[in-house]
Amino acid sequence: MMYRVARILYRCRLFGIGFLIVTTIILSISIEIESDNSLRAWFAKNDPDYIAYENYIDTFESGKYLIIAFKSENLFSLDVLKYIRQKTEELESFEYVNRVSSLATANKIIGTPDSVEIHPLLSELELDNLQKIKNYTLKEKRFMQYLVSPDGKFTAIVVAFGDIPSEKEEVKAVRRIEAMLYRGKPENLAVFFSGDSKVMSIFNKLTKQTQKQVPILVLFVIFLFIFILFRSLYISFIIFLNIGMSFSWSFGFYSILGYNFNAVTVLLIPLILVLSIADSIH
Repeated sequence: MMYRVARILYRCRLFGIGFLIVTTIILSISIEIESDNSLRAWFAKNDPDYIAYENYIDTFESGKYLIIAFKSENLFSLDVLKYIRQKTEELESFEYVNRVSSLATANKIIGTPDSVEIHPLLSELELDNLQKIKNYTLKEKRFMQYLVSPDGKFTAIVVAFGDIPSEKEEVKAVRRIEAMLYRGKPENLAVFFSGDSKVMSIFNKLTKQTQKQVPILVLFVIFLFIFILFRSLYISFIIFLNIGMSFSWSFGFYSILGYNFNAVTVLLIPLILVLSIADSIH
């Protein structure tokens, strides 16, 4: 029986080799390395806890925030406050942004004998009113440690995102906001970014760097080890050819099926690598 199978395989060897080459090329082109480090990477879609989380997000806000802190020795100067008001208006029109909180959206509440007057804090943004705005802001407990620091040198813009379809879109949104904030920024104003959206953006960036740099270094070390072990470039080439085909087929089908890479599935890389080397040598 095995003799017949071997004869058939030998007769169709050219077709088989061509099929392997063409399929490997097609699957290699189909590979799409997209990182997804959200909660979806850690929970199944039918998990009760994840379903409860999704229901909470649908009911309230998405829970994704970007905190933009500003520092200046002259925070309540005319150019800085105009900059904050302008950037707040631009952020409110950004895609995926649900709500923006800043000094520009804060209200000044003044009680009178007959009623309560509510006015935007920066409604009368003129040179003569800067000291009044500063005094009111630093005395108002609603703003303290939230929109402004007690020493009057720090302020913040808090951006609450709505439903963002993917981590990739979230990273793009953070990058666009960062680029927008640096346009027209006063020289005496320092900008800092925080919040879970910024952390996720950095985490995805580091994940992509690791996916590119670490495999190259590992493959070089493995090639060197195999060459020292067998003392043959031909054998080393055959082993690496098997490794390359294993990666192409595995990650090609993985991408075609619509899966994304995350901190868990990235472990497929060393697993495929070890199995390919062991299969090639034995």
